[in-house]
Amino acid sequence: MARHNAASLYGQVCKEPAIVRDNLGEIIYSMCYIKTLRGVRRVENGVNYLRYDKILVLAKDKETYSKMVDWHVNDMVEIKGMFATKNVDKVAYCPNQDCPNSHKEHGIAKPGTICFVVPIFAEKIKTLEDNNACIDDLYAHREVSNQIYALGELVREPKKIKVSAKEEGKPSITLTQYQIALDRKYKVKTDPPEIKSDYPWVKSYGAMGKEDRLRLHTGSVVFIDGYIQRRKVSRKTVCPLCGQAFEWSDDNLELVPYDIEYMPHTFYSDAMLEQMAKDNPEELKQRLYIDAATEQFDTLEEGLSSN
Repeated sequence: MARHNAASLYGQVCKEPAIVRDNLGEIIYSMCYIKTLRGVRRVENGVNYLRYDKILVLAKDKETYSKMVDWHVNDMVEIKGMFATKNVDKVAYCPNQDCPNSHKEHGIAKPGTICFVVPIFAEKIKTLEDNNACIDDLYAHREVSNQIYALGELVREPKKIKVSAKEEGKPSITLTQYQIALDRKYKVKTDPPEIKSDYPWVKSYGAMGKEDRLRLHTGSVVFIDGYIQRRKVSRKTVCPLCGQAFEWSDDNLELVPYDIEYMPHTFYSDAMLEQMAKDNPEELKQRLYIDAATEQFDTLEEGLSSN
């Protein structure tokens, strides 16, 4: 399968970069959150639908992290790179104040994933005087602020998800969620050689989401023209020490298509769907109408992911 995983960002440095050094003071890597701006292409008045996303950029090569040392808040930067994922333990804290797991030095380690952009090019374009000037500049560059093009293979079946509206009285949002494998186009020198793929989640909405849910399946290959979205999700866990069940907030980066193309012979055609409706109408009903219990942001089963 051809490899395509290209992210382009133009954004504001919204927090001083974190520079991680070894015991000798040498830089190991640098990381920085970049605020980007994107709109909704199908909305004529896109101004009313502009959204900001803070995207993590993580550099491990000397040329890039040396540049990031000189980045500061309100710098405007341009980045080209690839979208990457890494399985890590995230920490949840028990709400029971009498429990040791409520303290920062303890906590409960839960499997999770961090997502970030690995730059192959990064450049500071200019420094602006304040946040308002940065917002004006982002607006002028909104069409190129947050872009990703990705060719990936589904590693999970698409699921219908209902997300409750943040505001009372507003309708819930229906979307489709699935996970894809992206073969790396570039080698990350500091990563183990066996890491050759990344596994982002994809969210599609409206008519596109319904079509994805109907036609895609594990093994389908899709080309995505879209953007990177940062979103908070609620996760549930039970404290192993005191037995307290609680929800905690996690955040994740995911891919959202503006447009999506199905690669030939990897999706359900009209003829195949007609046959499915005759032979197994219940499966078709499940694909279209049955909601998944929760959003999934867990790691892949062993054997699918090596990072």
